[in-house]
Amino acid sequence: FQVEGWKDTTVLLAYYNGEQTLRRDTARVDKKGTFFFEGSKPLLQGLYLLAVNNTRQFEFVVGEDQVFDLHT
Repeated sequence: FQVEGWKDTTVLLAYYNGEQTLRRDTARVDKKGTFFFEGSKPLLQGLYLLAVNNTRQFEFVVGEDQVFDLHT
């Protein structure tokens, strides 16, 4: 991911499970706004969100293909 305007912060990756929002991972955003998530197991398919400072910023759908980029 790369998000212009974000730098030197921590971003939260979370997903929805019914009415609950559950944390999946965190990443450190560098001075260029770049960060990534990776793991040994695939994510559950569904609706995810990125949050900074406990504020929801982006929602996106994760499907079968789990190698993707987001730049904004």
